[in-house]
Amino acid sequence: DVADAAGGSACLTGLHHSKFSIKSLSIAPGASSSLLKCLVGTSSSEVFEVSTTLKKEADTLKAEASLVCTGHAGREVWGACAVPGQDCFVTLGDDGAVRVWDCEG
Repeated sequence: DVADAAGGSACLTGLHHSKFSIKSLSIAPGASSSLLKCLVGTSSSEVFEVSTTLKKEADTLKAEASLVCTGHAGREVWGACAVPGQDCFVTLGDDGAVRVWDCEG
């Protein structure tokens, strides 16, 4: 758990198995006002999707991460962004490539 600036707490699960530094972060609204979807690009070419839920009554933020893909030839992911209205996202790596990833199937 991590204390946030407002004095509440946050818990993030799912990123503990990887040794990396975060190189990019993209945040978009989720299905409801208490939900955010985030894409996290790392120094070890991994892209994680982080889903968050704010529980106002308990003043806590719960976040769960899942590995979406590994790409860019094992190098850093410098940017990651969901494509609005589509089931895909785009990444940019230090290998100079821009990749479109299909989230279906």
